[in-house]
Amino acid sequence: VSLKPTILEEIEQDSQLDEPEASEGSTPRRYKVVTENGAKRRVAKELESEEMEPIPLGTEVAVGEIAEVAGGKLRARIDEPEEYQGWVSLKPTIIEELESEPPPKPAAPSLRKRYRVVTENGAKRRVAKELDSEDMEPIPLDTEVTVGEIAELAGGKLRARIDEPEEYQGWVSLKPTILAELPIAADPAEPELVASLEKRYRVVTENGAKRRAAKELDSEEMETIPLDTEVTVGDIAELAGGKLRARIDEPEEYQGWVSLKPTILEEIEQDSQLDEPEASEGSTPRRYKVVTENGAKRRAAKELDSEEIEPIPLDTEVTVGEIAELAGGKLRARIDEPEEYKGWVSLKPTILEELESGPPPKPAAPSVRKRYRVVT
Repeated sequence: VSLKPTILEEIEQDSQLDEPEASEGSTPRRYKVVTENGAKRRVAKELESEEMEPIPLGTEVAVGEIAEVAGGKLRARIDEPEEYQGWVSLKPTIIEELESEPPPKPAAPSLRKRYRVVTENGAKRRVAKELDSEDMEPIPLDTEVTVGEIAELAGGKLRARIDEPEEYQGWVSLKPTILAELPIAADPAEPELVASLEKRYRVVTENGAKRRAAKELDSEEMETIPLDTEVTVGDIAELAGGKLRARIDEPEEYQGWVSLKPTILEEIEQDSQLDEPEASEGSTPRRYKVVTENGAKRRAAKELDSEEIEPIPLDTEVTVGEIAELAGGKLRARIDEPEEYKGWVSLKPTILEELESGPPPKPAAPSVRKRYRVVT
């Protein structure tokens, strides 16, 4: 059968039906309405009670009680906002539970972070953090900027306020494909660290990083990664809605996927990897895969003004025999194999992804087979 939440609803191993009503001193759980037509609302938990105005798409609500009605359906009592008090169906296709972590806070002046624009067409800039605010001139490729504040919009998209240079003040999207963070202690002329995809992070959220078996937010939830644990991230994926997910490769006991937010994972500075030696005759060249949709732009020589040749198609696996750094810190990779794709390409994680020497770690399959109930 089709595995959709509107057809099959997963049955928890430990029943959640004895969910206590939020006591006066406890914190109600927060949800967001995700159904396009809004959440149908009633005066009481019974499905035949009086229907009220629906709660609009994108509204964040506080749930104070969860109850089960005849037929095993779950109903949620909305306590806040006051104008939307009532009862709605508790389904992942109607209301989605929000992370318990607080939203990102503005960085203190002394801790402001430096970034470089890495998207070829420049970083799209707006007057305010809202995506419908006035569009301004983009920030050109390779411009170094200072970010003074990070804000999270509805839907989990991160926005960065540019404070410097003054002529580029405004707001841009904070994504690794648009802004690459620079080392705090780096010289301004220091080239960006892009030679390796694997990055080290530390868990900074007090309750630990919520971990799932796959990048999808409705995949199986696993044990959280404790506060202050140092982890290796081997892949970053963007979900619909702009949310970033990070694949944890090490430690082995915490393999899985977590949300990539500055309030959950903090990047650990690493020693520069830019003094990459040319692969000698006796060494093993490094293997990469083309990950950019339009293919990797290829030139006859490492210089950016050299003759352009046919691009290397998406998903092609290549052998890199030499890495060279150009003026301005750009890295170029010499492709040795396959023979028909010999030439030079830019070495960026958005273009070439380094392949593991062995198969990538996979989340352990659950030892208990899952139970489902037909809900369509």
